[in-house]
Formats: sequence, structure tokens, C-alpha cells
Amino acid sequence: PFNVLSPEKLAPLHHSVVVTLALIDAEIRDVKNDVLGGFTGLLRLALDYNRLTHVKQAWFTGLGKLVWLTLSNNQIQWIDPGSFTNLGHLNILSLQENLLQTVDPAWLSELDRLT
Repeated sequence: PFNVLSPEKLAPLHHSVVVTLALIDAEIRDVKNDVLGGFTGLLRLALDYNRLTHVKQAWFTGLGKLVWLTLSNNQIQWIDPGSFTNLGHLNILSLQENLLQTVDPAWLSELDRLT
């Protein structure tokens, strides 16, 4: 189990060539700021079936090519404003089966390509 996703835990990966990163059912509770930023070519990111409760603004910094992001089946109760800023290529965002009570339209305001 990862518990907290940190740069040290992802160090064995060749960050610049990874296009899909699936960390599913890895018992992730938190993600350190900018831990994913080195994955500059990342197109698809799956963090499903973990124990995330809060999506933080700095998690997706540097992932400007991301087209697919799935955070389903976690325990997410809150998403920081600006968390999806600079994900202008994002087509798919899955937040299914979380504990969100409301969805703030501001979270999605810059995601013009969502289907």
C-alpha cells in the first residue's frame, strides 16, 4: 500500500515516457504536492478505488497533456478550487462513487473539452 503517494515511491518509473499511470486499489490516502508533475507526457491517470478524501490544487500541476482522469470509488468529500486548472486537454473526468455532496461549477470552468 502507498498510503501517501510520494516522489520516492514513483522514482523507479521513467517519468518522461509514461503515458498511462494506473494506481488502482493502492490504498492511497494522500498525494504529495507536485509528485505527478514530472510525468510530462502523461495522457491517462487512474486513481480509482483508493482512500482519497480531498483533491488538492497542486496534484495535477504539470500534466497539461492529460486527456483522461479518473478518481472514482474513493472517499472524496472536497475538491480544492483550481485543482483542474491547466488541464485544458482533459476529455474525461470521472468522480463517480465518492462522497461529494455538491459539485462546484468553478471546478470545471476551464475544462472546455469534457464530454
